[in-house]
Amino acid sequence: MSLASALLATWLTAGVPTPIGEPELAAVLRDAYHAEAGADVPRELLVAAWGHVAMETGRSLAGERPVITSRGYNLGSVGAVAGPYHYVAGHRHRTGVDHIDAARAYWRALLPCSGAVRAMLDGSAAATAGALAACGYHRTEVEAYARALRALSGTAERAVAVCEGSAGDVVEGGR
Repeated sequence: MSLASALLATWLTAGVPTPIGEPELAAVLRDAYHAEAGADVPRELLVAAWGHVAMETGRSLAGERPVITSRGYNLGSVGAVAGPYHYVAGHRHRTGVDHIDAARAYWRALLPCSGAVRAMLDGSAAATAGALAACGYHRTEVEAYARALRALSGTAERAVAVCEGSAGDVVEGGR
């Protein structure tokens, strides 16, 4: 995609709903991690990142299908210092070109926060919430943020399992 095409695409999608399915989110996070880190994402980190992105970005139903309610191809409420961007609740959020671009931006924001990455690998929602706050990722009360992360852990496990093709009967009939 040319620079002009990319700029036009981001301008056209700024703040526009760009939902993504739950297993598809796992796939773009997996692929974007590989593109950014040059390695396969550890499963524990993928599950924790899925929950984090879903919590930050939001979820809803599209018909009977649960989706992540991305706007402007932004996953994880990644902020923007410079354009292209759009506003959500008074905060400048980065506007991306597509979901892979958004997932790569998420990893670029998260990976330098090594304490949060370690906590995600350890599966500790409380430590993850505290480390993300210390890195400036959020300003929410840490225990409330941790509760929200914990609440999505089962859904994150199922979405990653579907992405991996190993869900079997676990996801029959919905969430």
